[in-house]
Amino acid sequence: MTILLILITLITETLSIYGQATGLWTSWVWFWLFHGVAAAAYTLACFRLLPEEYKQPTLQSVLFISVISLAMPVAGMIGLTMLYVVLANWPRKPTNILWRRADHIELPSEAQTITTSMFGVAGLKDILLYHPDPERRLAAVKACRYIPNREALPLFRLAVTDKEDDIRLLAFSFIDRMENTLTKKINTLKVKLEKSETASTLVQLGELYWEFYYLGLSDGAITRNYLESAHIYFDKAAALDPRGQIYIKLGRVHLALGNLDEAEMCFENAIAAGSDRDSIALYRAEIAFKRREYGKIDDLLCKCSGGPDGEHSEELQEYWCVSAK
Repeated sequence: MTILLILITLITETLSIYGQATGLWTSWVWFWLFHGVAAAAYTLACFRLLPEEYKQPTLQSVLFISVISLAMPVAGMIGLTMLYVVLANWPRKPTNILWRRADHIELPSEAQTITTSMFGVAGLKDILLYHPDPERRLAAVKACRYIPNREALPLFRLAVTDKEDDIRLLAFSFIDRMENTLTKKINTLKVKLEKSETASTLVQLGELYWEFYYLGLSDGAITRNYLESAHIYFDKAAALDPRGQIYIKLGRVHLALGNLDEAEMCFENAIAAGSDRDSIALYRAEIAFKRREYGKIDDLLCKCSGGPDGEHSEELQEYWCVSAK
């Protein structure tokens, strides 16, 4: 393609000079017609042959070549060719600078920027673990406020082990704020429940107790106590309003408690109440895994929504691999 453009340039530029040499009034029309074609072909050919560093910005580079080619017939093309040949082959002065100072990148301070910045959860964790500057680690703790609570809590617990008092106290305050927020919501709903016991209120209470377990805000006997409380409220809600979603929530609680038979019964009740069988296949596959009925797992995963390669499937498989060790 480049060779063809060069040939077109040579032929049309020769024709333009020949037409001007005739001396007729039409010679200028002939000249600018063929010279314009030659300049356009030369511009494309020259741009294709340029080294990458000379092609940016594209518009300015193309305009520079085309203007010089049009304004200076023959001489402009020869001059540009010699100029670019020299620039492309002229030996550059070697630099002795091995390192360049990078700009100091600030941690995000707003919720809408944390997800689009280079600081993900892993980046914040690395800062908390390895950065020598306490101010930088303190800023990382503050940035953790803008990521989901389930991802932020392990980072806050990591910050609690920091040697700096300010960092430890700030992390403690965020963890305490999470717990207090859930506790206040529970107390408000309990007051509401005393006035009128509805399935909606019972479900909300069960979800809040489940949240303590889901976020990992407790451990040991306290965790089991939260799960038992969630079980009580979900069970009462299912008695008042036997909907599929409530049975699924109750089944998840039984699964977390290790009550596999009760969990399977809840999922069967959810299917009977109209829930999609495929949406429960993942939980049933987990039950099969814990029962060591490995032959059923593959079939159940293939039935779940999105197939066995879905996002939730990968999370559960990772969980099962850790549990099996």
